Amino acid sequence: MSFNSTPDRMYYYLLLADAANKCYDTLPSDSILQEVADFYDRHGSANEQVRAHYLLGCVYRDMGEAPHALECYHTAIDHADTTSSNCNYRLLSCVYGQMAELFHRQNLPQDEIWAREQSGHCFLAYGDTIGYIRSQELKAKVYTIIGDTTKIIQTILKTHDLYKEHGDMQLAVGANATLAYILLNRNQIDEAKELLNDYEIYSGLFDKSGTIVIGREGFYYIKGIYYIKTNRLDSAEYFMRKLLIRGNEADAYRGLLTVYQQRKNTDSIIKYARLYEDAVDTLNNRKRTEVVGQMSSMYNYQRFQQIADKEARNAERARYNSIVILLCSLFLIITLSYTYIRLRKKKNQKITQLGHDYRQSIHDYNKVSAELEKIKQQDTTLLNDKQNEVELLREKVASIQKKLQAANSSQQLTDFKDSNVVALFKSKSTGSLKVTLPTDAEWNRLIKQFSRSAPSIYTALGRDVLLSSTELRLCILLLLGFKIGDAAILLNTSAQSITNIRCKANQKLFNESTASTLEKNLTNILGRA
Repeated sequence: MSFNSTPDRMYYYLLLADAANKCYDTLPSDSILQEVADFYDRHGSANEQVRAHYLLGCVYRDMGEAPHALECYHTAIDHADTTSSNCNYRLLSCVYGQMAELFHRQNLPQDEIWAREQSGHCFLAYGDTIGYIRSQELKAKVYTIIGDTTKIIQTILKTHDLYKEHGDMQLAVGANATLAYILLNRNQIDEAKELLNDYEIYSGLFDKSGTIVIGREGFYYIKGIYYIKTNRLDSAEYFMRKLLIRGNEADAYRGLLTVYQQRKNTDSIIKYARLYEDAVDTLNNRKRTEVVGQMSSMYNYQRFQQIADKEARNAERARYNSIVILLCSLFLIITLSYTYIRLRKKKNQKITQLGHDYRQSIHDYNKVSAELEKIKQQDTTLLNDKQNEVELLREKVASIQKKLQAANSSQQLTDFKDSNVVALFKSKSTGSLKVTLPTDAEWNRLIKQFSRSAPSIYTALGRDVLLSSTELRLCILLLLGFKIGDAAILLNTSAQSITNIRCKANQKLFNESTASTLEKNLTNILGRA
């Protein structure tokens, strides 16, 4: 099937899964429903997100992965917008109902009670009174597992009254047999009799001959107990044997054992005690097998093992990638370090060569100057030539001196930039430390390091002018390459104040009454320092 767009495809799979779930048919694969859930997480409404994660949980439920199913149901609940007027409470009741069933199969009674209560709230929210009463009635089974007979009685009586108020007597007597059994054990015979009579009259579970439908044979045992309590042992034996015919051997032999204990028939007591013991052993073995099968159906161990193997492979792949990245990083660091050392060495060689050329030029200049003094009285033409030669040498010396000064100043500034105190100021400007603003001691340390690492630039900055401490600090930051915004942070002032400080510093240093050319003038000062 082709689709015009991704939303169409996602909506199709959502509808397909919803229909399959309602018809107890096979749902789409978990990978498809996961894609649908991811899509609606990004683009869907709250109700669509709830439905997508609920159906994904149903897929995991059918695959035998109860933990994954519960996780999806919890995610569906988290996406629900219960503050919205169009919240789909009917769908939410289904989510809580499925959670309750999984909790019941995992023997988690407290969690099941919570899920049943939440389901009941959802039924009430969209006006399904019968659904609400049913959710409350199902809690009686949970209280049976816990052994809380008080809660069982309260729950059954409450739901009985609610069903009657709603006008449904058949549903109202549905739990009468359970309640009657509890009352019989408490010797409340008359109340139990009334419950059993209503059950037989209104439940709709008996045919004309008084035989109950298949699956509800436990009623015969309760009826037999009633007759034992009222000392009508023949009637009690009749119902116990009727229970035996239906195949419920354990309860039947238990009831018959009680009957013959009342009659004090020793042979029959021994007979039915053995039969009851064998029936209980058989029943326990069958239940253990059913529990193992049920738990196995809830946990797809083979799939879990496949997932674990996949995660192990992913972890190994990640470890291999980490090693490769580490080796590449190490190689890059070594290469950059070698390149830096090589360039530094080449720069130092250039400075050394400039120094040699400077000294040689000074020597030549002094030599020609001496010769010039000797020939001043001799030949005017020769004197002019020598003067021209001296002038050329002077210009050469000045040029080399300027290059040497620029190289030395650049190296000094580089050494200053590599110092620890500059690194400290850079970290403060980016906010990577807790305390952003430098202290006065740190500012003094920065200026001291500047005067020690770049003395010629420091001298050039202070020559024939008197900068304020703030102006000096700003000039140092600008020479280090700090942006105006970072300088404002470090100096704890505004951008407008920074502009005023730049203007004043530019006026004092370069006799220019503007802020915009300060950085350029500071860069040029390297050649004159």
